[in-house]
Amino acid sequence: MKKINNFIQEMQLNVFIQEENIDYNCPNTVFEWVPYNQLSNFKKINKSNSVTVYSAEWKDGSLHYNRDKRKYIRQSCKKIAIKCLHNSQNTINEFLNEV
Repeated sequence: MKKINNFIQEMQLNVFIQEENIDYNCPNTVFEWVPYNQLSNFKKINKSNSVTVYSAEWKDGSLHYNRDKRKYIRQSCKKIAIKCLHNSQNTINEFLNEV
């Protein structure tokens, strides 16, 4: 769990807009931990020996920076993919490298 927490913190610090017409650094995409109670409508998409992939709906949705309004807004009811790792002790490094 410590590896995952460190990874999330690192991602939150390193994601910045690279556009020239923004006069300040503002994260383009916010890397968030999504609580389970924010997810609904699970559907199994694929399964292998090491991972099961589901689609789900994120109720509040992800944060995105709106340059016109100069603030973050959420895209509610966003469809996302969820990976359930089997024997995750062996695959966590591979998963984090993929993300």
